[in-house]
Amino acid sequence: MLLRGVRTRAWPLGFTAAAVIVYFFYDQILPNLANSVQSGFQNWLPIGTITYCLVWVILALGLNIVVGYAGLLDLGYVAFWAIGGYSAAWLMSTFAFDKQIHFSFLAPNGYNHAVGIHVSFWIVLLVGALFCALWGS
Repeated sequence: MLLRGVRTRAWPLGFTAAAVIVYFFYDQILPNLANSVQSGFQNWLPIGTITYCLVWVILALGLNIVVGYAGLLDLGYVAFWAIGGYSAAWLMSTFAFDKQIHFSFLAPNGYNHAVGIHVSFWIVLLVGALFCALWGS
């Protein structure tokens, strides 16, 4: 009985441990290595690539839960990912290159004079969730 409980928690615990190790490596260990090792490692496996891969893993796991465990084919799940991504793209990019809209207390550092719309990731996450909830209701 105890082994079954360990098996059900193995993937979440392993995924969490891997995420903590990758974060710790990129934040603490990699900056202290030689410049050639830093550039070689960042060219071989940049943190942006890891982020994209993790986003796709989260999407695939969520779809596996909806289709595999629940037995439903719910394509609205993917549509809400698209709506959230589209709203994030509008609020965090230079897509509106003819505008200069930023909130100095909400924008990331260094974006105060950039063209486009720039808002903090956490605010964009909240706005994207509310926008998806609006379309889902």
